[in-house]
Parts: sequence; C-alpha cells; structure tokens
Amino acid sequence: MRVVVIMNTPLGHIGGATIHTLSVLSNLGECQIYLVMPFKYQLLSEAISELRNFNKLPSLFIVAYKDVAPSKKNLVGLIPLYLARLIKSIIAILRIYTTLSKKKHDKTLIISSTHFPHDILPAFLLRFLMRSQGKLIVYFHGKPMSNESILHRASSFLCILMLRKGIIDLAFAINKDILKELLSLSSNRVRIALTTNGAPGRHAKCCELNDFIKREYDLVFLGGMSIPKGALDLLKALAIIVRKRPQTKLLIIGEVPSCFIKLINKMKLQDNVEIVGPTYGPLKFRLLSNSKILVFPSYKETWGITILEAILSGCLVIAYDLKVYREIFNGSLLTVPVGQYKELASIILRILTYVDKQKIDELAKLLEMMKERCVKLMERYAWEKVASYELKRIKELFHR
Repeated sequence: MRVVVIMNTPLGHIGGATIHTLSVLSNLGECQIYLVMPFKYQLLSEAISELRNFNKLPSLFIVAYKDVAPSKKNLVGLIPLYLARLIKSIIAILRIYTTLSKKKHDKTLIISSTHFPHDILPAFLLRFLMRSQGKLIVYFHGKPMSNESILHRASSFLCILMLRKGIIDLAFAINKDILKELLSLSSNRVRIALTTNGAPGRHAKCCELNDFIKREYDLVFLGGMSIPKGALDLLKALAIIVRKRPQTKLLIIGEVPSCFIKLINKMKLQDNVEIVGPTYGPLKFRLLSNSKILVFPSYKETWGITILEAILSGCLVIAYDLKVYREIFNGSLLTVPVGQYKELASIILRILTYVDKQKIDELAKLLEMMKERCVKLMERYAWEKVASYELKRIKELFHR
C-alpha cells in the first residue's frame, strides 16, 4: 500500500494534528509513505524520535518545500503564506502522482491531517486523479462549521459536500462534539468515526511525592503563547503569585511572540520566567518531568494533548473548566471557571505552600489521587491503542 500524507500545519510548528498523524503512521508497517509538509525533515527529527517505529518504516519519502514567512500573524498577513503553501503542496502532489501512476494496480491511501484548505484541497486533487485507486481520509480536529473563519467555513462546507458525495472515504472526529456535528451535517454515518489523541507510554511518569518536591520549575506552560491559549491570564496569575512568593519560577516551552516578552518585562516578571522555545521529543518530556504544575488557561481546545503529556510526566495540571476536558480527562486535572485567573493563582499558591511548608499529608493525598488517574489515562490513551483502532477502520476501506 502507498500512503500520501498532507501536513500543512498552521504556522509550521508541530501541533496536536501533526503528532497524531505521525503517531498513526509509525504503526502502519509495510508500506510506502510520502509526507508533504512545509518544513524541513530536520525540524521533525526530535518529534518523531519518540515514535518507536517511525524511523524503521521501509519506504519513507519526505516531500518538503521551502516555506514563506508571514508578513503579519493575522488573517491578512497569513493569506500569502497559505496561498504559497497551497500552490507548493499541489505541485508536490502532482510530482507524487507522476510517480504513483506508474504502478496503477496499487491502492493509495490519501490522508489529510486536518480539514483546513491547505490540507484538504491538495488531498482532494490527488483523490480525483487516483479515482478508484485512492481512498481519502480526513481528520477533523475542530468543529467543521462552528467558531471558525469564513475561509475555514468554506473549506468545511467543501468537506461536508465531499462526505455526502462519497469523495471522503473516512472522516475521523477527534471528540464527541465534532462527531455530533459531522453526523448532523452528513447522513453517511458509515464514513464517520470517533477517534482520540494519545501520548507515548514510555515517557509516562506519574506523580511521586519525593520526585515532585525536588522538581526545579514550579510552573510550566507548554505551547505557543497567544490570547486564545490564555497567555495574558497566565502572566496576570503569575504576577499575583510572585507578589506572595517571589521565588516562583515559570518555564515556557514554546514560541513566545515579542509582544509577550515586552509584557513580561513590563510586569517585571523576567526573573521569574525562563523561555526555552519550541521543544519536541524526549527533551520536551524531560522538561515537563522537571516541573511541578502545568498551568494551561486556554479558552478553547478540541482535545488537550498538552494536558495529557503533562499528566503522564507527573505534573499536576490546573486549567480552565472546558467541556472537552470532562469528556477526555474525567477529573484528572484541577479546574477553575474560564477567565478566573485570580482563582487560578489562588490554587497554585495553595499547592506551592504545601511544598514550601512541607505539608506532606495534604500534598501526598493530592498526588496519590492524581497518580491513580494518571495510570488509567496511560492505559486508555496509549498511541499504540489509538493507532490500532484507526488502522482497523482504514483496512475496512479496502474491503468494502
């Protein structure tokens, strides 16, 4: 079997959709894989190093193209970026098709890692060119017709139309809300399946009291700093905490735009914040395993792979109370109402006070409760288990 994967991630960083796709690919076994992406293979090296089987794939072809830098990180500034990616990935698809068409008897699996235009349009083109020899799979990591830009709504409308017409052979919804919306928009239930994210089990390190107390960083934030991810609330909460506990240390693992660096300096938090930038693979998990509490005040998430990775690294997690977390994590994190950064700061201070004043009983009780839930999450969301389910559904496509 040949597999062509389009992974034009939003700004070239490695997010949940990319990690999910790579993790499933690493379990495919004997096949030819073509990856179309807007960044060099070297950027992926750290991310894929945590995937046991990825580098053992017998035939892996990276079709990477040179990306362009956005003039501004807003809709207007991103239009040239997305257009360039779309054109370059279509050219890459045509090159791949030329190669694949020489062996017409072989089946081809086409994977669009998201339902966004820069992924779905090149995937649709290859599906059209391959005709009956190709099967198209699309991952929906967000609601297709809700809370999105006009451009994404147009792309979503195309996806729904493709589902109804049978052009998309299988759609994976990443949570129950997305599944519900897909089912309401398309009557073809056979082509829609619920899936989930996961985390590599070998990095799992559930909360242990002695280890927790010795961790270097009090707080950690994982991901790109932005308003929707709660970056302002994070800094406001940190300012409150530092006034009462000046030695508090926050580690930021991810991209920090210059506007937030200026804000950190303006709030006089530069001595309390350490920035390591985007980090992947084993190093990311080592940093998480050296941090006590993941603070994740995001206003909108479709799953929360960051939270799972933190829990499986032995971090306590404090986040805003989003509906999707109740579905996925079932009480495995501490939550406060959305936007209540003062309450966020209060809970963090209470936990750090347990550490400072050696209130072992209170801390041990909290960690033991989280440890039990960590073990259950480890079993439920192992990438091998997720990949096994998806591959079963994929294989069914070729036997219909």
